[in-house]
Amino acid sequence: MTEKLNKSISYKALQTVGFTLYSMLLIPLLIRFWDKETYGTWIAIYALYNLVQVVEFGHNTFVGNAFNAMVHTDKEGAKSLLGSAFRINFLSGLIQMSVIGIIYKLGAFSFFITNDMPDGDIAIILFILFLYRLLIGSYRGLLVKILNPFGYIYKSYQFSIFERLIEFTVLVAAAVYGISLINMALLWLIFKSCYSLGILFYLRKLLPEYFPWWQKGSLALGWQNYKKSLPYIGSSLLDRTASDGVVLLISVLLGSTFLPLFIAIRTLVNFGTKVSDIFLSPITPELINLYAKQQKERLLQVIGSYWLITGGILIIGFMLSIWLIEPIFEIWTNGRLTFRPLVYYGLILVMITQNVGSIMDAFLRGINRTNLVFQTSFIRTAMILIGIYVFYTMSIKGVILALGIAEFFKSIIWLPYWCSKELSADFKKVGMLWLNPLLIGLSVLFYFIEFREPPIWVLLGIIVLVFLLLLWQYRQMSPAVLRLLQRKYAFLGLIAKKNKNG
Repeated sequence: MTEKLNKSISYKALQTVGFTLYSMLLIPLLIRFWDKETYGTWIAIYALYNLVQVVEFGHNTFVGNAFNAMVHTDKEGAKSLLGSAFRINFLSGLIQMSVIGIIYKLGAFSFFITNDMPDGDIAIILFILFLYRLLIGSYRGLLVKILNPFGYIYKSYQFSIFERLIEFTVLVAAAVYGISLINMALLWLIFKSCYSLGILFYLRKLLPEYFPWWQKGSLALGWQNYKKSLPYIGSSLLDRTASDGVVLLISVLLGSTFLPLFIAIRTLVNFGTKVSDIFLSPITPELINLYAKQQKERLLQVIGSYWLITGGILIIGFMLSIWLIEPIFEIWTNGRLTFRPLVYYGLILVMITQNVGSIMDAFLRGINRTNLVFQTSFIRTAMILIGIYVFYTMSIKGVILALGIAEFFKSIIWLPYWCSKELSADFKKVGMLWLNPLLIGLSVLFYFIEFREPPIWVLLGIIVLVFLLLLWQYRQMSPAVLRLLQRKYAFLGLIAKKNKNG
């Protein structure tokens, strides 16, 4: 593993740890000092804030990719691209604030947030949050994109860690001292604006040739690039709808007081996703490299190996959590939230099913199958929304069922089908690994949900079966792929040597 990759992975891992600690520490503190309604209201408002921002984030993604492609061959063009994007981001900031104004005028906040807070207060909070984006936040977020082609991507990880620390401080201070959500939003605006301004000054010192950026480009060029970024905006909207949109639907269906419990359990489950991401980052470039070399059999082996490693870790983690999660949740939330096994077990199943599809999704993104990626996001989001509508009478069970069906179709049927066509290969050649034993093992979730106290021999039998299947998967891997994984994951020391003479 190269020094550059090691550094990137190290900072990515540090960011993952930092973000995990942020959630793990923030939730019990807010639950302790805020009542459920206040905390749930903030969750819903922030979800709506994230959802509206898609008009900006998709554009930033496109500009970042285009900047990376031209910065070393057309420096002036790259500057014009950046300056034009800043003009468009100012307009997108006005659009975002206008959206909030329209929702307020229509009296439609009740379609997104169910609580007793006046619509005027909700509108003020959102206006303040978007004012931060308009004044400096979106510019900072866009300018950070220029770090990547110069090998400074790790600095963006550093910036994000410190920004989370600022958010943590503002939220906890507001909860501890009883500050209203409106005044908390003002603190959010002040502290994050000062931090973003400091980053801009730092970037000016680090890469002075890209300042003053506001003198380059034009609004016309910015609009042309914005139209090109519409697929990214659409994809961002769908992904946000499948995450923050679900939070808003839960707020409407079950009330904002249920959101703290849902977010707390989802935070625990998402820890598994973060662990998987650490493995996915270093292996994705290798997938693209193997595809370019037309080494498709080996590529399939790498996909199967990723499933084995991450699936094994997640399965073992889940098996251990069966006995530990409820008392841990009780301690973590200070007894202020009641653990819901259905929500936890259901989200675990959704998360691990998603893990099966994540590497295939990363592969298709890496080889620029943008239309297929968009179709995947659209189908998944549509299935979630339709499923919630169909099963809404089942309350939270309906939400979990909709998420599970959508993720199963995406990760177990849709993505394997298209990856098989892309590779002109059958996934059976990797031992049907997309029917990972993790899914077989997790079928025990529903047994526990229904019976709660199964005979010990049933539990032991399932655990033994899962580990036998994991062992079988391991034996399907070729020595060449194992050596590749030893290099890529050497810093974790998780891949044992096998067939030394192979």
